[in-house]
Amino acid sequence: MQATTRWNSAVRLTKTSSLAGLALCAALIARAQPAPPGAGQTNLPPDTDYAPVSVSANSRVMQRVTYQLGPSGQVVSRVHSYTELATGLNHLVNGAWVPSSDQISLTPSGPAAAAATNGQHQVFFPEDIYEGVITCIASDGLQMQSRPLCIAYFDGTNRTLIGSLTNSVGQLLPSGNSVIYTNCFSDPDDSSFAADLLCTYRKSGFQADLIFRSRPVAPELLGLGSNVRIQLLTEFFGTPAPAQTSAVTNSVDGLSDSILDFGAIRMAWGKAFLVGDPAQSASAGLASTPVYKSWQIVDGRSFLVEELPYVRIQAQLNQLADLDKPARHFAATGSGGPSQRLRVWNSALPRFPASSKRAFMSSSPNTPIRQSPSRFRLAAVC
Repeated sequence: MQATTRWNSAVRLTKTSSLAGLALCAALIARAQPAPPGAGQTNLPPDTDYAPVSVSANSRVMQRVTYQLGPSGQVVSRVHSYTELATGLNHLVNGAWVPSSDQISLTPSGPAAAAATNGQHQVFFPEDIYEGVITCIASDGLQMQSRPLCIAYFDGTNRTLIGSLTNSVGQLLPSGNSVIYTNCFSDPDDSSFAADLLCTYRKSGFQADLIFRSRPVAPELLGLGSNVRIQLLTEFFGTPAPAQTSAVTNSVDGLSDSILDFGAIRMAWGKAFLVGDPAQSASAGLASTPVYKSWQIVDGRSFLVEELPYVRIQAQLNQLADLDKPARHFAATGSGGPSQRLRVWNSALPRFPASSKRAFMSSSPNTPIRQSPSRFRLAAVC
């Protein structure tokens, strides 16, 4: 309870009390008069600004000092401090911790066209995603080189290709920490299909998003059932297999996600969601959907396989602009089988060049990912 003091407004004055009150008032006024300039005053040091006093990989203690006069006129210092915590907050440069930055810079020379090097992990981006690889160097020195390979439907035995990697020159977005490769997945039998790869560098990690800009062909039109999974396959080169920790199998999807631990870097959970108009997503009752991943070896090649049941995102894909020409996706008549556009493989996968061509990456004045009111994103976070 807060204590308060009230003065009684009903004061009865007598000659004696008036004189006493006058004397007390005079005494109070006399005590309140300031001392002559310079008499008994001490010059206070200026207060300091906040500065780091203790720095580590993921924390920073900031401190400042203020000064004031004590009861006896002595200078009293007060220390103010707070601790900032964030993954990847600082990184080492010549043995000293310095603040990290999530900004990506264009490189004038070397095998990469752009690079993020001011953090605990470093990421290098090729000019053309088809002709190069994305290189991530972890704080423990592990080098991971990867490139997306294809988008496919998987029925449990065979994969049906619906989008393969093609030439796409990266663009550095205005945010400074994202590179987008537009239309980097294509279908030679369906020129209207479009999908992008959005790469985002953060102090705490690196994220790659597969963005569907148009609706892919429905699996039923390819002679497949609706119980297929939609997959993104990313090939890794010279990267040791991670330790896999599998979660409990999802009773609805029948799939189990895995945490892939490479040491200083690990791949955690991903999700799929609609990007664009929030009202449109809410009206359709769309929410994020978990993405399941695993590390697989096929013909001696290492792949990160990210997948989810097609039926879980069918409503979201239907929200995308329908740019397709349905006649292009009809199965061949008379044969009872799928059309010749299918490429089906059990184990053999196409191979793409591993060389990285040097060229300049252009800086984009706009943000292509925000131009369309509805796009579907399949994200993986590491």
